[in-house]
Amino acid sequence: MDLSKRFVTVALVALLVAGAGCAGLTGGDAGSDDDAEQYENATAVQEAAMERMQDVESYTFTMETSMTSENMTMNSTSEGAANIADRRLRQNQTVTMRMQGQNMTINSTSYMIGDTMYSSYDGGAWQTMNISNMPGGMSVDETWNQSDTMEQQEALLNGSNVSFGDEKTTTVDGREVYVIEIDIDEEEYMKVMDQQMMSNAQQQQQTGDINVSNISITQYVDTDSMYVVRTDMSLEMTTNGQTMNQEMTMTFDDFNEDVSIEAPVETGDATVAA
Repeated sequence: MDLSKRFVTVALVALLVAGAGCAGLTGGDAGSDDDAEQYENATAVQEAAMERMQDVESYTFTMETSMTSENMTMNSTSEGAANIADRRLRQNQTVTMRMQGQNMTINSTSYMIGDTMYSSYDGGAWQTMNISNMPGGMSVDETWNQSDTMEQQEALLNGSNVSFGDEKTTTVDGREVYVIEIDIDEEEYMKVMDQQMMSNAQQQQQTGDINVSNISITQYVDTDSMYVVRTDMSLEMTTNGQTMNQEMTMTFDDFNEDVSIEAPVETGDATVAA
């Protein structure tokens, strides 16, 4: 696999897991009429959304991500579906990048089925890779635990102060939503991310050189169901003297509906990625 495709493969896994983890904030069954009450403070809204998250087993999602630094610009758009209960994820993604004076666009489709990742670039042949062999050194269980456990998300919220936005409610895709601003300390944010993304002492040492600042997280909670239907996040990350700005918008829908995600080919019919 060439360098560009290897880079995108790593990005695909990171975004897939990010989508699954963030969906953990969204909750389970739709709220009853009693749940449609007007909450008087942001903490109560967040607690209600956290309570809902316990039963989420499947959902669909979209993500728009941009990352910029002095030497690189990357934009990514993707859509997909997840069935956390059955360990199945699907994502279609377009990545455009400018790095070292070169422009690159890669269209990809990726599946994670159990312990296997399937990837196809620009309509080409399917490649497979065992998740435990992905760069980063995570085991299969560690990768999937990021997707279905809520401990890291709860830690993120427990380390945060929440408040309503400039407007208590607004409209997202025709739905009335609460606007929840999350104010988290940079040190607490890095602590949570280390717990979520790092699997061994060597990787934790590597993240020790990363400084994060200007973190902004906004969640939009449906006033009827108490699902988080959208999350906006931005931050600055500095490492080795280079600063990167990242912005991400995620939307979530079709909670606990029937999501069918099947492997695109038989494992024996795909090329094993090097």
